[in-house]
Amino acid sequence: MTTSREEMLLGSFLDSTLPRREWTHRAHIVVAVGLLNRYGLAEAERVMSEGIRALNAAHGTPETATRGYSRTRTCAWLALLADSGRPPSADAARPDLLDPDVLARHYSPQRLSDPSAKERFLGPDLATLPACAAELTPED
Repeated sequence: MTTSREEMLLGSFLDSTLPRREWTHRAHIVVAVGLLNRYGLAEAERVMSEGIRALNAAHGTPETATRGYSRTRTCAWLALLADSGRPPSADAARPDLLDPDVLARHYSPQRLSDPSAKERFLGPDLATLPACAAELTPED
């Protein structure tokens, strides 16, 4: 069951009022878990992607080769969280998923920094993602 704090965080994400200092890795996880529980994987990916872009715009975060929204990162994180059984809260997720470096187990720095990884979901080059990742739009 989500807490009112998690619901407030999700609400402020969805309306792009979440302060930049509160948009932490843990906040990303809380929002992702909330969206997965509310919508399922494919729709959560759409809402999360739109929300991150809107929040970045509200914060004045530029879209560059190294900053801003990354579809590959977003899809990979959602697949990992969905595979953890869609816990009712971020605190119930597998503890390893609170580690911001988890993607390094699946992706090389070169793959994540590939310019096309920002707009397309690139599959991992080190270790496979959960099977549910196939529900997301694959690379072209």
